[in-house]
Amino acid sequence: FMYQKWPTASITMALSTKTKEIVTMKLPVYYTPEQMDQVLEFINQSFGNGEEGLVGHEIESEYVHTDVAVVTTDEGCRCFATFGMGAREMNSPVPNLARAELVMFATEDMKVTGEEALVIASELQGMSKLPFENDTWLGPGHTVPASSRFCDTFGFDAFALDVIAASDFQDLGKVLFLAAIPIYKGERKAMMEGNTLDVLEQLEEEFGVGMYFADSYRMELKL
Repeated sequence: FMYQKWPTASITMALSTKTKEIVTMKLPVYYTPEQMDQVLEFINQSFGNGEEGLVGHEIESEYVHTDVAVVTTDEGCRCFATFGMGAREMNSPVPNLARAELVMFATEDMKVTGEEALVIASELQGMSKLPFENDTWLGPGHTVPASSRFCDTFGFDAFALDVIAASDFQDLGKVLFLAAIPIYKGERKAMMEGNTLDVLEQLEEEFGVGMYFADSYRMELKL
């Protein structure tokens, strides 16, 4: 995984060489350069403040090649967004929900090249493989357990997914941008036993936009 400055032209994609055999299902699917430019432009327009951002490149890939764009929002916060996950359709029961990218936010205090930022980028990359590893899908209302590395770094146990943006791209159709909202074990339990939307609404009432930040270090919601 490595960072480089935000590209001003089409990204040149390079396949990492592997000597071991890989089953066909694990071979990564890529956006075309034109599709990648469209998705990157959408990320910058939807979440960025217009300033140059960074791109974290995945060195070796399975299922999809997931890079991570890091932009600064108009409010000064950090936005981490995958681009590459949507190149492959998930096994979704709803055709319009078959492609997605993941988004996570952090406060303005986070150093985008620091260790915590790398933990977020790594978490998003790992999460982007889950639907293809398990022949399933990720969509609004779903919850996903966090890795031990993310738990140790930020204290959260899982993520709740919610649509934060969506767009139709040429030759792709609709791509959802799912916010990965960090949650605690008790909050996830309440979501799985009841209604995810209800719990998210309570989180918003209690913490506002702070509910989205990986480094908010907020208290657990009492449910």
